[in-house]
Amino acid sequence: MQIGSIVSHYKIQRVLGEGGMGIVYSAIDQRSGVEVAIKELKKTISGDDELQLRFQQEARTMSSLKHNNIVGFKESFEHDKSLYLVLEYVDGKTFDVYIARMTGPIPEEKAKKYMLQILSAFSYAHKLGIVHRDIKPQNILITTDQNIKILDFGVAKILSGNSLLHTVYGTKIGTGLYMSPEQVIGDAIDIRSDIYSLGVLLYQLVSGKPPYNSLYQSEYEIYQKIIQEPLPRIKNSYEFASDEIQKVIDRATNKKKELRYNNCDEFILALKGNIDNNYSYTTRPTQLFLTVGRDVGCDITINNNESKVSRVHAELKVFESQYIFKDKSKNGSIVNGKIIKNEEVIVAFGDEIILGESVLLPWDQVKKTLNIKDNGKKEYLNIKLLEIILLSFIVIMILVLIVFIKI
Repeated sequence: MQIGSIVSHYKIQRVLGEGGMGIVYSAIDQRSGVEVAIKELKKTISGDDELQLRFQQEARTMSSLKHNNIVGFKESFEHDKSLYLVLEYVDGKTFDVYIARMTGPIPEEKAKKYMLQILSAFSYAHKLGIVHRDIKPQNILITTDQNIKILDFGVAKILSGNSLLHTVYGTKIGTGLYMSPEQVIGDAIDIRSDIYSLGVLLYQLVSGKPPYNSLYQSEYEIYQKIIQEPLPRIKNSYEFASDEIQKVIDRATNKKKELRYNNCDEFILALKGNIDNNYSYTTRPTQLFLTVGRDVGCDITINNNESKVSRVHAELKVFESQYIFKDKSKNGSIVNGKIIKNEEVIVAFGDEIILGESVLLPWDQVKKTLNIKDNGKKEYLNIKLLEIILLSFIVIMILVLIVFIKI
């Protein structure tokens, strides 16, 4: 489109940005005089019948997104074989520009305030069944009054179902530096993929840099690191980052999605300090659950690479004072002299459980992690016995007192 041209009833003013999917312009709605942002999708994409149908379906979904931190959707239309999205115009900068040109590393408390707005928007969208799939600083605006606006909700979701994107259009869903492991390997994704990308985003807000350097590392090298290695330590990029923010990032970006925050609401609680980030489970009144293994996201981390302990070696559940041990490893566990592999057995607190070849399950850490007040079933029974004896003693004393009064 040319500057000054009119598309439908929108007069094009200037180019706001350009990406792999198309160009975003500032335009004036000639009916109302209001400035809007209008995104033109490339003709090669808009010419595909299936993609047009997906685009129209998703546009209807996007129209239902009403949140203060999501750029408002106005309408979509087709004109001269191109597809257009009309969005709320926001005066602000994308976070990649904001960090690079204005702030560098953002102080943690300020970064948390931004993240809370971002997570609020994604929590809302996730509850509507929408996964963004391309979270990155370029898709998040910070306005002149320090509010957050999320861009491009739904476009990646529209296009992700078409395998031709990789071969014909050359468009990859997601952006390499921020992709979750399951995105990289082409596995099924859900909201926890967005959680991973949000963890990477938090890393960049606090450190001022993404965790990987695309100038010196090839796409293949970055993908291998995403699949196989924990995210680089944030202090490697910004030495003043706190240990607490590292724990939040570790949990959000765990390689195994079941060990991440289950949703944005948990992520929000963690940033507010209301979740112990050593936990990778939800605590319930009647059931406690923890994981043990070499992975940094496990509740109890085994720092021993020679013992054949798996990344997530086992789970331990506590249900109504009953301990249930489940092996999930490649090399098995030894429970009271019996070898088990991918099995679930009931155990007593303090039983001899060997992980891999030589690592004893650290019951002291289990007790601390689960905040167990008793020392297992035996101690629980002992406490009950003491209560019975004490109660009996009180009853006897009362009877003696009654007899004494009558005399």
